Amino acid sequence: MLASLLFFAMRLLPGDPAVLVLGDQARPEELARLRHQLHLDEPMYVQYARFWRGLIRLDLGESLRRPGTSAMQRVLENVGPTSALASVSVVLGSLFGTAVAVLGAGPWLGGRKVWVDRSVNTVSAVPLLSFAPVLTLILAARLRIVPLPGDPDAGVRGLLFASCLLALPLSMQVARVGRAALDDVARGQFLTVAEAKGAARWRVWCARGSRSSGTSVRACGSRDPHSRCVCVARFARARGRGVGCGGAVRCHPIGGDTPAHARRPASEPMNVKARRVGRVARFAPLAVLLSLALIVISTAKVSPSHLEPRVAFASPSAAHLFGCGEGGIDLLVYVAFGIARGTVLAVVVALIGFVIGTPLGAFAAVRRGGFERAVERTCDLLQGFPSFLLALSVLSVVRVPTRAHLALVFSLTAWAPFARLALAQVRVLREAQFVEAARALGQGSFAIFWMHILPQLLGVVAVQLGSTASAVVVSEAGLAFVGFGTADGVSLGAVLDQGVSVMLRAPHVLWVGSLSVFLTSVALISAGRAAQSE
Repeated sequence: MLASLLFFAMRLLPGDPAVLVLGDQARPEELARLRHQLHLDEPMYVQYARFWRGLIRLDLGESLRRPGTSAMQRVLENVGPTSALASVSVVLGSLFGTAVAVLGAGPWLGGRKVWVDRSVNTVSAVPLLSFAPVLTLILAARLRIVPLPGDPDAGVRGLLFASCLLALPLSMQVARVGRAALDDVARGQFLTVAEAKGAARWRVWCARGSRSSGTSVRACGSRDPHSRCVCVARFARARGRGVGCGGAVRCHPIGGDTPAHARRPASEPMNVKARRVGRVARFAPLAVLLSLALIVISTAKVSPSHLEPRVAFASPSAAHLFGCGEGGIDLLVYVAFGIARGTVLAVVVALIGFVIGTPLGAFAAVRRGGFERAVERTCDLLQGFPSFLLALSVLSVVRVPTRAHLALVFSLTAWAPFARLALAQVRVLREAQFVEAARALGQGSFAIFWMHILPQLLGVVAVQLGSTASAVVVSEAGLAFVGFGTADGVSLGAVLDQGVSVMLRAPHVLWVGSLSVFLTSVALISAGRAAQSE
């Protein structure tokens, strides 16, 4: 299915691969010859059959960037280093994440365990694209502790450094999910029994931690940023009758037996004003960031692409508060435009995923049967495939990519987390006693869904809005960082690309790009948490 999705996306999007390879100055007969060589002049169904025949035979054709070289040969050249990097990263991430989960859930720190949770949440909110270049600047360029990127003599040290960078986000996800699992394990009686039999406390916790975190490694290790709904839903609470737990919500009937950890004392008043202040405070970072960006855009005297070569890579000054980048561009104006356009793209993609995925998942859970299983399998399949690689593959054949292309490509997979969350949520809610009571009172399916299920559903899904928008910002910056940005060239990833190339002589460019990506991503996540129902 993923191969078919990639095939049709590359064929149906505007753009001509022949023009992309030969350039705009190629003669018509040369373009026609290359289209015939690539079989682009054949009907779509013939191309699709040829595509699957080559895929089954592991024949990917000839490389367009290195004519005369097999594409499969180029893939095999990179399988070894990539597999080594991925394997070491998963091992390091799982070990460190499990250790943090056991430390945060165990009895050793007492009341100071809250600092472990806060540290994990803070580090997991920082995008890899944002902190990896900064750590490389500090550890490799300044302190000389690790080798610089691209050093042919890096060897094992270079592999370990790159693996640690990749393992840090994974370890934080493992720590969050593992901590949630250990909290449930801690309520069991077997821990007390094991300690009563003389087992060392640290051995009991480490044994249970390694087992509980094994699922966390499998769940988090193969997911891209668009598919963190299981972790997000753990921290989401539905209004009135639910407590977030994994990918769904445990619902408790009104007046029934509610667990002690989910029960609010009758004497504790509902501080509505404090909750509203909290929501406003979570929206504040995004509001402030966009307000500052719009002020800079409205007062800017130059365009973001205006060049002044005489001040290229100049340090921050009164005339240029953030300094200058490649060609003398004003980084303050450039970053302001990048934040505004990136945020608009992220919000559009998140809303498209919300509008498509939420009703689809909810309807599948209500409909049940084969349709429910088909939607669930499709969501799992799309969430297991990195949307960044899909965008990279599709945009590589587009001659002049725009943000409309980016929105279309990201929307192909953005709906899956919303559908998966809605599916899991409604699957539990449809069996709740208050839904059965509504049916007994004669309410129809639509009325039950609209009045009882939908309010419970929006609390969890609203958190995914911020997570998806944040992931889109990071993915768009990553595409620009590797050279597949939009035609206008305005992107936060382009600033990072410039900063990495001149990190030794103009480190301010790298700091500006990294902080811009970080602040935009965190502001969107915070806004998504503010929309959460409590």
